[in-house]
Amino acid sequence: MTEEPSPKMLWRAIKEKRFDDARALIESGVDTRISDKHDLTALDYAQLSGNIEFFKYVSRKNREKNVQTVMERFPALVENFLTLPDFQMKFKWRVYSWIPFISAFCPKDEWKMTKVGSKLRIDTGLANWSGFRFTKGSVSVFFDASCPDMLDSFLAVDNVSGEKVSVLREIIDSKDFDTDIDNLMNMDLLKGSIDVENIHRSCPKKLLRRKTKECVHDNFHATLFDFTNIKVKFKHYLCEDFGKDKKHLKPQYHEKTYSGKFWCSQDFPVQPYTLVPFLEALAPFKDTAKNIINLLGLFDVGTPIKGEVFVFPTVRVEFQFHDHNGNVDEYRNYVDRPEE
Repeated sequence: MTEEPSPKMLWRAIKEKRFDDARALIESGVDTRISDKHDLTALDYAQLSGNIEFFKYVSRKNREKNVQTVMERFPALVENFLTLPDFQMKFKWRVYSWIPFISAFCPKDEWKMTKVGSKLRIDTGLANWSGFRFTKGSVSVFFDASCPDMLDSFLAVDNVSGEKVSVLREIIDSKDFDTDIDNLMNMDLLKGSIDVENIHRSCPKKLLRRKTKECVHDNFHATLFDFTNIKVKFKHYLCEDFGKDKKHLKPQYHEKTYSGKFWCSQDFPVQPYTLVPFLEALAPFKDTAKNIINLLGLFDVGTPIKGEVFVFPTVRVEFQFHDHNGNVDEYRNYVDRPEE
C-alpha cells in the first residue's frame, strides 16, 4: 500500500536532503506550515538544510498558502470585524532603560488606530524594524473589508515617499524576496514558546486594606494584576551550522523568566476574546499569533489597557491605550484610503 503524502514524509525528505522528493510532496498539497514534535516546520527544516534555492521554493509556497488561508477565512474575519464598535484611540509603547546609553538605542512608537464600519486605519511612526535596527518614518495601513477583490483589502502607504503597497499582493510577489531570503540564511533561527500553564496571576491589595488596587485610566475602570513566572523557552540554531549533518546540527536551549504589571479593564470596548478569531487566522503560520492566543486566556479579567513588562534588570517595556474617542462623526472620513 502506497503511503499517503504527509508532513512527516516531508520533514524526513528535507532532513535527508532529498529535495526533489520534498518538492513533489509539497506540490501534492502537503502543508509546509505544520510543526513536528520539535516545533519545527518544513520551512524551518529548509532553512536548516542550507540549500538556499530550496529554501526560496518553500518560502514562496509558504507565502502562497498563507494568503490562501487568509482568503478562505476572510468572510468570517469580516463578520467578526463588523461586530467591533467604532473608535479612534492611540496605543503608545516604548522600550526603555534607566541607563541612558542603552535607552538611546531602544525603540518607541505611538500608533493611532481608527475603525469605522468596515474600514480600519493604523498610523505608525516606525517605517521599518528588522532585528535591532529600526527606522523612524510615517506609515499608514488601511483595511477595507468592502473591497471587491480581497487581495486589495490591505494597503500600506508611506506618507513620506508617497509609495503605496498592496500588502497581500506584496506577500505573494515581493520585489525584495531574494534579498529577504539571503538575509534569513545569514540569521540564526530562533524559536520561542511561552509556558502559559505556570504563569502566576495575582491581584495586589492596598496597604492595610483589603481592597484591590484600582484606577480610572482614560475614563475606563481598571484593576492592577501582577503576572509572574512568565517563562519563555528558546531554541536557537546558529546560521553557521546551516547545512550540516543532523548529528552536527544541534540547537542551543535557554529559558528566560519575565514578570509584569497590567491594569485590566472589563469596560474597555475591545476585549481580548474579540481578537481571537483574527489571531486564529494567523496562528497556523505565525508563532507570535499562537503565543498571543495562549496568553489571552489569562486576561479574562479584562483588557490590559496599560502595563509594564520587566524584560531584563535594566530594560522594561511599557504600553498604554489612551485618547479613546467613540464619537465617529469626528473621524468618519479619516479611514478612507487614498487612490492608488
